[in-house]
Amino acid sequence: MHGGTEHNALEGAACAIADCEAKIEAEVAQWRAALDRVTGIIHDVPSPKLAVILQMRYLNLWPFEKIAVELGYTWRHVNRMHVLALKEANMVYQAQKEKMS
Repeated sequence: MHGGTEHNALEGAACAIADCEAKIEAEVAQWRAALDRVTGIIHDVPSPKLAVILQMRYLNLWPFEKIAVELGYTWRHVNRMHVLALKEANMVYQAQKEKMS
């Protein structure tokens, strides 16, 4: 291989890496924005108990069993509370969406 060919291959690889880095940075920015939206919705849920369940489930990524143990509830009760929490979160989301339009 001649020096020019090696240089072109290296330059091409560097450009490909830079393109991949830019794509990754854009995706990370999108994920951060989504996380910020979810965090804001959870923060605005009126019931602190329900907000904690949403935080544990969606921000900490805990299974319902761990949430139940941590809060001293049964798994079934955590599931019932989770349904209520999602309803409250949806109301918050809808209210935020209306403000934006």
